[in-house]
Amino acid sequence: MPGAEGRGGQPELTPEEIRSIRKAAGLSQKQLAEKLGVSVNSISNWETGSSYPRASSVEKLRAMQ
Repeated sequence: MPGAEGRGGQPELTPEEIRSIRKAAGLSQKQLAEKLGVSVNSISNWETGSSYPRASSVEKLRAMQ
């Protein structure tokens, strides 16, 4: 859910934030998927808001900021 809080109490990342983090790191969706251990389809879904990352992936994405 957009704006929902993650398990750690931190707000989930928005699709725009996920895309921005990936692009700032100079990674393709495939490269980010490999780095996080998820599918390319997951990255695509996160960036379009079709689904949202688990807390463990959010933590890894935040660490890339």
